[in-house]
Amino acid sequence: MSNASQESNFSSSYHNFFSSFSSFECSPINPISPATSFRTSPLDQVTINSLSSVEIPQSQTCNRSRQETLDRTDRQSFKTCQTYPQFLKSLKLPILASHTRTQIPVHLLPHDFIESLDSEYKKSLCYQLCLVCWHVTGRTQCPKQLQLKFACAVKTKQDVFLNVGTGFGKTLASILLQLLSDGEVITIIISPLKRLQASQAESLQMKYGLCTIVVNEDTPSDDHFWKVIFGPAVVWAAMTATATSQALKSIEKVVLQPNYLKLQATSNRSNIMYASHCVPGRIDQPENYACFLSTPFDLAHQKRVLIFRDNMDAVVDIARYLDSLLPLGYRGRGVVHYHSMMSDTYLARAHNDFTHPDGICKILVSTASESTGIDHPDVEIVCIAGLPSNVMDLTQRGGRAVRQISGDGLCVLFYEKWAREIDLGDYDLNLEDGLELDSIDFSLDIDRPRRLTLNIKSLPQDRASMACVLLTRRVLCMRAFFAKCMRDNAPGAVDFSTVFCCDSHGNQFNLRNFLPGTLYNPTLTADSRKEDAHLVSKTKQRSSITQKKLYQKLESWRFSAHQEDLLSPVRPVYYILSDSHINTLASSLPHTIHSGQDVIKTLEQTHSWGLRWANPIAKIISNFDQCNEKIRSPEFIEDSDCDESEWDAQLM
Repeated sequence: MSNASQESNFSSSYHNFFSSFSSFECSPINPISPATSFRTSPLDQVTINSLSSVEIPQSQTCNRSRQETLDRTDRQSFKTCQTYPQFLKSLKLPILASHTRTQIPVHLLPHDFIESLDSEYKKSLCYQLCLVCWHVTGRTQCPKQLQLKFACAVKTKQDVFLNVGTGFGKTLASILLQLLSDGEVITIIISPLKRLQASQAESLQMKYGLCTIVVNEDTPSDDHFWKVIFGPAVVWAAMTATATSQALKSIEKVVLQPNYLKLQATSNRSNIMYASHCVPGRIDQPENYACFLSTPFDLAHQKRVLIFRDNMDAVVDIARYLDSLLPLGYRGRGVVHYHSMMSDTYLARAHNDFTHPDGICKILVSTASESTGIDHPDVEIVCIAGLPSNVMDLTQRGGRAVRQISGDGLCVLFYEKWAREIDLGDYDLNLEDGLELDSIDFSLDIDRPRRLTLNIKSLPQDRASMACVLLTRRVLCMRAFFAKCMRDNAPGAVDFSTVFCCDSHGNQFNLRNFLPGTLYNPTLTADSRKEDAHLVSKTKQRSSITQKKLYQKLESWRFSAHQEDLLSPVRPVYYILSDSHINTLASSLPHTIHSGQDVIKTLEQTHSWGLRWANPIAKIISNFDQCNEKIRSPEFIEDSDCDESEWDAQLM
């Protein structure tokens, strides 16, 4: 994929955002008039005196007369600027440095790093890149230190290898120089997946205003797109978040020049919490994933969840099941499945509905198509269903969480029971002193399968990655384990800002506390059914007439409660009590609901919901039962042939 921008297009893009600036806030410089047209007229309204009067650091001061009077060449260069990049390039280092400090907040600007550079050229380049990025992104983004190092290396024709974690900002690093080039260069980004290509192209256009095209096998095969242009003078940059030692060797040998620059930062995502969960039964049983739906469903409060499953049939089944649990108004939109066999139109719509900040899709069930390099704006939970083939896939997919929002995310690995039953001795592990990080040789293939010889009929147990199987034992710190697997010795490799690091430290971690719904437990369900069956044999159920009466009473109460609710304009009526929950309560056994706790238990509701609504509901049901249902004595025989009306007459 290449993003080529001609000068006219580039200038037009800058004109669009410059026209919205009335002034530079908190800055002594007002170099650009909002009425200036960057495509047709030069910057003839630049205030040279205001530029020359910028406060310059003491170490870089020159005499006052020289500040107040710029030479004729400088004045001419200002007046011939047609674009913002040209304007920045015309500024001298002292003015650039001061202007950058007044425009960009101190906590975002890598000022100390820039001033430590060994040449004025690199300093000026970095300040220019910070300013152009700051304004292109609407004053929201400033390059980080490693991104600036990356740009300086590419600018000096040096190959670069950037090994950083997901969410670091590899895309910005790759196009940073393009923002300043004024269409003089072309950046080509090689991506493995069409969806990734399309997503990156859209992101570069929307966020940075770059003219971008996608080139792949769908592109017409004519000379406009296909040429041999990769000569030795082309600078190459390799970027990855999850490179193994074997992959690094291949990249060094095939892609990069021997004098390449290696830049590395920790791949640790300190704002993601890691957990694992052994599902009951099969991994593809859709009931296992109902825990990701808030109950009752509320679009405004539903967490955005990304579920990965490497089985297209299972992806469809899980999505359809979760969709069936939604209120009618959200079905077909709130939960969407995504895999490569769907039409391009459907895939584009599903992706956009999920990735757009205002999209209605809250849960996306996907194959690996959405796991690499694609930005998801506010995903809070990532579920990896089934053991992936390698630990790098696990960290890559888990890294989709909290990429563009503040706060904490959760990455949870769902697996079947057999994963915990595998004998670790089958992987030739030395476990004499127990399972510890030091007992694992990370120089070997950490993802080796249980059986070295595999065929098409090999079982999942035989294919299972050793690294992923180890994580199911909940003995090793998952964060420290990931760092060992990726040779990540950088500072902060095991730091975390979440409530818990992971679920492997023997603390009070409970996965249920971090899910919007309830974990599926068929054993409890079966026991409750047995208990209900026992009660049915002792207590007569409500008749259809009394069920209907109770339903109407609860429906009437729900309407009144919603009318009195201060949040009724934004909180739908089914949040208080859904139709399905009214049915559940109306069909419950008489005299079994006496308190709010009984209501919470019956509906499997949350404690916060119960504090608001459970007690009024319990009072309605309890009063109804006292007026409409007879309390049966323990001696009542359900199977008696005696007619109930005759029996009552005899008692009279």
